[in-house]
Amino acid sequence: MPGLLLANIAAPLILSTTGNVFIFLSIIPVEMLIFWGFFNLVLKIGVSFPRLLIVVLVANIATSILGIPLIYNPLIAPSPVVTFLVLPISLFLSFLIESIIYTPFLKTRYNLSKLELMVASFWSNLASYTIFLFVLLPVTLNSSWFSTANPARASFELRMSIPTYLRVQQDFYVENDRFASAKDLESIGFIQIKENNFHRYETQGDQRKATITATAKSNNLSSYIAAVFVVKNKTKTAEPQFITGVCKTNNPSRQPPEMPQLINDNLQCPPNSSKELLNRF
Repeated sequence: MPGLLLANIAAPLILSTTGNVFIFLSIIPVEMLIFWGFFNLVLKIGVSFPRLLIVVLVANIATSILGIPLIYNPLIAPSPVVTFLVLPISLFLSFLIESIIYTPFLKTRYNLSKLELMVASFWSNLASYTIFLFVLLPVTLNSSWFSTANPARASFELRMSIPTYLRVQQDFYVENDRFASAKDLESIGFIQIKENNFHRYETQGDQRKATITATAKSNNLSSYIAAVFVVKNKTKTAEPQFITGVCKTNNPSRQPPEMPQLINDNLQCPPNSSKELLNRF
């Protein structure tokens, strides 16, 4: 849980998305610098460095703990746009909560008003979230100013989408004797994720097979194709048998693997890719 040592509600989410320790190295010093400048240059109040360090650490650890559930929120994970919408909400909550935490440490000792503490908290958090924005933008825009996409987070989001899609396709086949097209999936209320911060998704379904490709949006991520094939039994009354598998490019690639083949009831991945175990997803 390295996010516990960072700053603000959005910090664990940003760290999980980027895997960038730049946040760890910058947020606390930046917030302390803003506080020192506000107290010493604006209010003309000399705040001791040890006390300021303790106050900033306590406040940021507290708000970071509150932000950990954002990492595992499935409503946030699928969309870069949603992730950016979370930032201003987190900024508001962070500065409000931290200003409350600062009160017992600073208000009485330095004769500060609640408004002064809120202003100091707002500017320090605004500096933090400005850094968050510049760290998150490269991942969303597929550039590499400060960071690259975090493979662990990308794998987490793949585990949410690929197995679910394969299960839905199998259930659809049992009821309809064919796999679902994209339009069919919409008609049954299955929400298809078109893309997230890490991959673009494309789905297909026909009489014999259904596939989902996850094409990497970053140069340090692998691409995937997952497929489910139906194996007909000799007796029409028997339940259909399904063979599923996931193929991953052997190296990071922005091109997904070619279509896997079903040979002797075994799924064979194409060249330059290898089979991933479904229980890893």
